[in-house]
Amino acid sequence: MKLSKSNLYLIPLFLGILLILAGIVLQVPSDELTLYQILDGESSVVEEYVGGDAYNFIIGASLVGGRIAGMLAVKAITIVGGILSIGIAVFLYAVSSPAEPKSADAFHDSAPESCYQNEE
Repeated sequence: MKLSKSNLYLIPLFLGILLILAGIVLQVPSDELTLYQILDGESSVVEEYVGGDAYNFIIGASLVGGRIAGMLAVKAITIVGGILSIGIAVFLYAVSSPAEPKSADAFHDSAPESCYQNEE
């Protein structure tokens, strides 16, 4: 199929559908902290960033929260971008489809005869 001005709206339409599907399919990371870091021969719940366990939990939770928030933002941006792209496609379709011009004869043919009578 060759793209012309009359069917140029298909590009943003397909792009919008792909963006919406991508936004739906992307998965948000789990909210679990890392479970396999070894500290002095013992397994730990979180990775060791600093010396204290509480600080490690705070840092680990902040990183997981950042990953979750980032993926939610990516999902929202792709879905909204898809909706905007489909809106652009609808606009291009409306602009590219030729409107049928109405002539004066078409108006006179549809008007009742009483409109043409002179009242004296």
